[in-house]
Amino acid sequence: MIIFTPQNTVLALTGLINLAMGIFILSRGQRNRVNLYFSLVTLANFFWTFSLFFWYLAWSDQVLRLFSGLPYTFAWLVVVSLFYFTINFPYKSLKYSIFFNYFIIVVSVAIVAYTTFFNKYFVRVADLNTNSVYYDQWGHLIYSILLILLILASIMVLFKKYKVAEGIFKFQLKLILIGVLVGTIFGCYFNLILYYFGGFKYDWFGPIFTLIISIVVFYFIYSSKDKIHA
Repeated sequence: MIIFTPQNTVLALTGLINLAMGIFILSRGQRNRVNLYFSLVTLANFFWTFSLFFWYLAWSDQVLRLFSGLPYTFAWLVVVSLFYFTINFPYKSLKYSIFFNYFIIVVSVAIVAYTTFFNKYFVRVADLNTNSVYYDQWGHLIYSILLILLILASIMVLFKKYKVAEGIFKFQLKLILIGVLVGTIFGCYFNLILYYFGGFKYDWFGPIFTLIISIVVFYFIYSSKDKIHA
């Protein structure tokens, strides 16, 4: 039986809003890279949010372990998708080698495998009776560093575009940059940093702040269909 606590209600609404935005934008043009990567951001946000949703509903140690690792899986996919989105919005401005793409793919596969399929090495303790979850110290630290580095790379790409942009593009990039800064700073705070202080009960705040990114970008994509080219 699903019990809708305030946390679960907020998570469910946040996830469904992300899902709706992603499907809507994707339906407007799958070949447009801006639409594609934005949809991947929102869909990954949807799965990240609902993995947290089911974490609160865990009914066994095995389920608790699974949904203690999955939020990290989908949070990584959110940031990877966001990075490629920043490269392509509102136009592609950064050329990268095929080796860089392979590097991102290899790292992503390793993180997904580590946090999902081999998460017993990542989630060291998952005890439902005491509601305790402990992660491998080095694994969590390396994951956090990689995630933050990719977030910083996304912010740098947006900032460089903002510095040279003009007109409506400069305004759009300014608001998106603010949205990304707010969303990622508070998302990292509630879902990464507070872990070191035992702040699990606040991790449901993270998706709320990343929703800010999705809403700002959704507005500009929806209202600027003829101005954005990928």
